[in-house]
Amino acid sequence: MTPYLSIVIPVYNEEEILESSINKNIDVLKKSGFTFEIIIVNDSSTDSSSEILCQKFSENDFVEIIHHSENKGFGGAVKTGIQAIRGDYIWCIPVDSPLTEDTFYAFEKHFGEADILIGYRIERKGYNQWMKLNSKVFHFLVSMLFRMKLKDYNWIHLYRNKIFKEGGIQIQFDGLFMLAEVLIKATKKGYTIKEFPVEQQQRLTGIASASKLINVIRALGDILKFKFLDILNKI
Repeated sequence: MTPYLSIVIPVYNEEEILESSINKNIDVLKKSGFTFEIIIVNDSSTDSSSEILCQKFSENDFVEIIHHSENKGFGGAVKTGIQAIRGDYIWCIPVDSPLTEDTFYAFEKHFGEADILIGYRIERKGYNQWMKLNSKVFHFLVSMLFRMKLKDYNWIHLYRNKIFKEGGIQIQFDGLFMLAEVLIKATKKGYTIKEFPVEQQQRLTGIASASKLINVIRALGDILKFKFLDILNKI
């Protein structure tokens, strides 16, 4: 029996690439033959993202759109999406990295092999020196402070639905650190994790969240706060 896939896509000010990105995801998923749903969480965008979603996708049978009345951050948007899903697997897909057939089948080969599947980037395409530095610092801190040994903490993850059910993982952080938070908690709870290489498509336009100083500072603050809670055994 093939699994039911729930795709969660957080959106914040992505008007330039939004329509094409969602359509690419739909095309790949339709070709796969799997049953799927796409949960798009508009995180109180201030550009025309809301209008694009309503005009282009509100009548699509595969798509559910949720609008935040206030911005809750990447993690907050993913959390909202997870609460709305119905599938066996939850796939978090960034707007700037829509599914390709190669990415889909890289994951499909490993369905059922672990509670969490992680695609790690062979190359971080489109990253400038500032973003590469941010990524290295983030990866070093998470690896060192929480004794993790994964290659990539914050890109495309696929989760079994069960890990978020009662008694499972509770998401606390709303920023970019949320993806790493789930992996750290999953490791502590004994959930299995498998990672494998995946090609990242280069972002053609728009501004990636990882390049914004405020998001970088917030992520670093969340890492330190999480470590403090870890020391107090409150996670």
